[in-house]
Amino acid sequence: MRSRRLEGLLGGPLDQLTARNIRSLVDLHVPEAFDLDFKAQLYGPSDKEKRDLSGDVAAMANTAGGVIIIGIGEDKSARAAGAPGVDITDVEMSRIRQIVAAGVSPMPAFDLLQVVDGDSDPLAPHGFVLIAVPRSPLAPHAVLINGGMRFPVRNGATTRYLSEPEVATAYRERLLGAAQRAGQIEQIEASVIQRLNVTERPWLVVSLLPELPGDFTITSDTFAVFETEIRGRRINPIGGGPSFYHAAVGHQRLLADGNMSSTSDSVSGLAAELNTGGAGVLALQMWDIRRSVAPRVDGDETLSDEGLANGIIGALNLLAGHARDRAQASGMAQIRALVVPSDSEAYSELCPT
Repeated sequence: MRSRRLEGLLGGPLDQLTARNIRSLVDLHVPEAFDLDFKAQLYGPSDKEKRDLSGDVAAMANTAGGVIIIGIGEDKSARAAGAPGVDITDVEMSRIRQIVAAGVSPMPAFDLLQVVDGDSDPLAPHGFVLIAVPRSPLAPHAVLINGGMRFPVRNGATTRYLSEPEVATAYRERLLGAAQRAGQIEQIEASVIQRLNVTERPWLVVSLLPELPGDFTITSDTFAVFETEIRGRRINPIGGGPSFYHAAVGHQRLLADGNMSSTSDSVSGLAAELNTGGAGVLALQMWDIRRSVAPRVDGDETLSDEGLANGIIGALNLLAGHARDRAQASGMAQIRALVVPSDSEAYSELCPT
């Protein structure tokens, strides 16, 4: 789970927090919110407490995602008022997972993070447990309450349950979202493919579409940082190959390519489009290894397995980094790789000398 708001509030990414970061919530009297919930103690073994845990996780998944911090107490105004911490054991971590798996349908994705107090006994660690729940593309998630299925959501710092019409709307949005993602990945690929120079060599095109989009704002400052990071960068993880030379801005996306000149209508070497929501496409020009051994056979292009693997790994490294770190997208991701063949007449002639 990634959240600019929570990372700013806590002082860093969730998986890098220290006990001091957590205690700062008490010093600042931070209140609970739609994406932040405090629990002074671990969820107990009773049926009610198990339902509470399942409901809290489902509510976060059904709304905007968020973090449940166990070990922080709150006052009457729902503000962080104490940091007693809790005992951290592998048994408790496993119990939390089992309760959520049995109590929420369908089971949402979530992370359990342990923030151990540095002063605690290593043999009996004490600190804080974070249940990090991303907004779920499988929403609505239900919990069993009094023999019926209920659908909790966060309403500010509290939880409420969806009405029947709201549940129907949530199911329609789930189905619509899946269909939209299937079409969107083709659209972002087409935007890059139409710019490629296919007169010389085939291209490997890799696309990544996160289930839960982020929200990256393009400004002169953020573009300057992107341009500095991308220019001269190579995709091949083992070195060599083309590098990016040119960066630009399109409609709600960052652009980069391997052209030495910004005036060319088509791109060579490399091309990338990185959307503000975290989706991205990278195209890498490839060599057809048949050119060095035999004339090309129509419909039978043979690309190096190693070259394809290196290209895919390098592309995913760039695309996933953009989605996670720049756009703050989260959840699972749909990934697709395809080869765009060259239309060069030279490919069907004798191999080069």
